[in-house]
Amino acid sequence: MSSKLIWLALCGVCLCLGLAATGCNKSGQTAAAGVDLKAFDSAPPESKEAWNKALDAAKANDYTAVYQTLGELRKQPGLSEAQTQAISAELTLVHAQMTDALEKGDPNARKALKEIRDAARNHGR
Repeated sequence: MSSKLIWLALCGVCLCLGLAATGCNKSGQTAAAGVDLKAFDSAPPESKEAWNKALDAAKANDYTAVYQTLGELRKQPGLSEAQTQAISAELTLVHAQMTDALEKGDPNARKALKEIRDAARNHGR
C-alpha cells in the first residue's frame, strides 16, 4: 500500500468519525504534541476515565482503542473548548504515529486501520 493511499485512507477515517483537528490550545500543552494533558483534570469522572484510557491506549499503540474511546468521549455533552482541542490534538498525534507505523509495515497498524475503516463504514449505516 503506498504512503499516499495510506494517508488518504486515514484522512477519510478521521473525517468519517468527525475527528479532524479543531485548532491549537494555548496553555498546558506538551511541547512536541500540542496535547493539553490537563484538559480533563477537572472533568466529570467518566470523562476523565475515558481520557486516561485513550492516553494509555495511545502509549500501547492500540490505535483502534484510541479512535473508539476518543470518538465516544467527543460525543459527551458539556465538553470545554480546551477538552475538544485536546481530543483533536491527541487524534492528530495518534494519526501521525499510525501513519508512520503503516509506512514501516507494522501489522498491528494495518489491522487497526482495517478495524477503524470497518467501524467508520458501520457508523454510517
